[in-house]
Amino acid sequence: MSLIALDRSILIFFNRSFRCEFLDFLSILFADPRPFIPIIILILLYLFYRGGRNLRINILWLFLLILLSDQVSCHLLKPIFGRIRPCHSIVLSTPLGCSRSYSFPSGHATNIMAFAIFVMLNNRKWGPGFLFLALVVSLSRLYLGVHYPSDILGGWLVGAGLAVLVNALKNKIGFASRSKKSG
Repeated sequence: MSLIALDRSILIFFNRSFRCEFLDFLSILFADPRPFIPIIILILLYLFYRGGRNLRINILWLFLLILLSDQVSCHLLKPIFGRIRPCHSIVLSTPLGCSRSYSFPSGHATNIMAFAIFVMLNNRKWGPGFLFLALVVSLSRLYLGVHYPSDILGGWLVGAGLAVLVNALKNKIGFASRSKKSG
């Protein structure tokens, strides 16, 4: 079986095998982060206010990372690859409809994996929970019929790579600023 055929088969399996109103509701809920943004901002502001210096620095870097990952996935890579969404070429259940934007890499998968890996690198206690959330959000993209599995994997790789790079930059700058103060 070719990789393209495997990609299509996995997508069709996730899109058609588990259809129910509850999963439709959950997948649609995970598809649009806008309703959660005020809650997330309030939580981050609370943590920023109540947390220590390291937590504040991590929150600021996390904002930078998400801005970067969204721009890279949606505005740089999608136009370069120009991959048409699967819902335009395969008969799928698409509760949200079928967007005209490109599909590779998945912006949702890129952003949520960047977030999860950054948290994992900086807080091993919370990291696994965010990795699980990344898996759920990513699988919802298959369930909704808006991405191929390879779009998700590509997003995971881009998001993880950006998280590692931003975290390394954060640590380098953090180390440099501490050594200047102590010297």
